[in-house]
Amino acid sequence: MPRSDDSVHPITGPAQDVANESERVRIAPRAIVYMAAEIAADTEESGADWLQAAPPTVKTYLSSLSRSERIAFFTIFHSAGFSYWGEPRWQVEQDGTRYDGAMAWLICLSKDKAWLSSSFLKNLSEEKWQSLVQGCEGVTIPLSAQRLLLLQQLAPKLDQFKALIENKATITSAKDSDTGAVNSGASGATSALGLAFHIAANLPGFNDCSHYRGLKLPFLKRAQLLASDLNEVFAAENNPLVDLDQLTAFADYKIPQLLREKEILVYDEELARTIDNKEEIAPGSQAEIEIRANTIIVVEKLRLELLRARLEYDARTIDAKLWRAAQKLDKAMAKPYHRCRTINY
Repeated sequence: MPRSDDSVHPITGPAQDVANESERVRIAPRAIVYMAAEIAADTEESGADWLQAAPPTVKTYLSSLSRSERIAFFTIFHSAGFSYWGEPRWQVEQDGTRYDGAMAWLICLSKDKAWLSSSFLKNLSEEKWQSLVQGCEGVTIPLSAQRLLLLQQLAPKLDQFKALIENKATITSAKDSDTGAVNSGASGATSALGLAFHIAANLPGFNDCSHYRGLKLPFLKRAQLLASDLNEVFAAENNPLVDLDQLTAFADYKIPQLLREKEILVYDEELARTIDNKEEIAPGSQAEIEIRANTIIVVEKLRLELLRARLEYDARTIDAKLWRAAQKLDKAMAKPYHRCRTINY
């Protein structure tokens, strides 16, 4: 039975334990070398900011926001930013172009600054919510009721969280945030990973943790991504978060799809057949946890392989490159992504 240890990374440590014991998912080491070479040769859209792929109107909207509004925007976006897949696909149209997934949610959220107030979220009715996220051909956004509930639950916490971020309260480590505590350290710096754990402990719906054979594994996909995006606010002021290299891959369903396409992740026959048939796997199941844990470890192995080539990429930068590559997969030819209906990703 795997055991976590205080001296190891709080996410990659238990993820490695899961990878070591995985029965349904394995990593092909040689394929990692080839993927690292592809990343090294990729000079397009460098950096960890996945928002580089956002529609132009969203980028323009974001540039118009104040510091406080940007903090609210990212917090609200990630509070309901998950599980976009489905048939028929939820899409929204803007200027003659249809967008789906995260890009569609970005467009919905950038239509009106009223979104960014806690009072708006508090009073957000189902009717108003449905009108704001209405998809093409009347398709409803997946997990619509759960998203609305999370936004309503965020309302009484948003202003306090914004104040904490605006004041850049010091969170020195992940341990400081396990119970939501915000502690001042001698460095006066805020840890990105510590902030992610603080988000998970204090904001509704962000506590993305699984249990595997007695081991607790915190994935914190959306909490880490929110911390990373909030760093963009501070980086613009030359005051970035520290320990950004401690953030891990943001384990979702698109990156494992790419890693399987590249023959880095290999599934057992039954799991491969389930995914290829577009059948759902249960959240918290052995297969789902092993897919996500091995994804985190693959990105860590890619980081080390790139480091051997004297390329210093942190996990979030590699994640962003893989995510953008996954968006370019031929939908007609590529193997499907795993389908797991969850608020975690």
